[in-house]
Amino acid sequence: MLLISRLATLRGAPSDLLPIAIGLCDRASEVSGLDISLWAGGAGYPTGTMVWSAAVESQAQFAEATQPLLADATYNDLARNLIAHASGDTQQVVRQLIAPEAPPEAPLEVGAAVWVVTAQIANGHLADGMAWAVHIADVAGEATGSQVGVFRDMFGPWGTVTWLTGFDGMAGVDDAMAKLGASEPYLADLDKGASFFNPGSATSGIVSRVH
Repeated sequence: MLLISRLATLRGAPSDLLPIAIGLCDRASEVSGLDISLWAGGAGYPTGTMVWSAAVESQAQFAEATQPLLADATYNDLARNLIAHASGDTQQVVRQLIAPEAPPEAPLEVGAAVWVVTAQIANGHLADGMAWAVHIADVAGEATGSQVGVFRDMFGPWGTVTWLTGFDGMAGVDDAMAKLGASEPYLADLDKGASFFNPGSATSGIVSRVH
């Protein structure tokens, strides 16, 4: 399974921008047939970050599904309107699910939050780094009671790993962070993985589903 996301940082009043972002999401879903969700970046992201995401089986499926959008007048009008408020370039991220073998059957609903953690494996440590990435996700899951998805970023900085943990809302994020901070096995194993990753490459952020 691939998780493909497009990110844009927008400037303007949320009450003005959100209807456009939702309209773009709905039109893209309608034309492509993909189940596209819309997320707002919170802590760890530039203010105004919006994320459109869809789970697909392959890049070929995504390309075929989204091809009609290039000629769709309604979609392009919405895109032009949104681009006029963009503060920089948009970005597309393609992530391949490594563990668990299958994603959760029930999608996260509006109001849900996802804790996004990334880090870049150092040269010469790819196998060890990936094995540790899956291990630490299991340890974190045992400590928090929440499933942690491990993804390989297929483009961008080589060797980037992303951990995604979903919650019904921000209260779940608070609870998980508190449990991890008090988990001796998690903290001990976290230190053991430091040698597999480039120093200073780790990032952490929160996105919340708005549509």
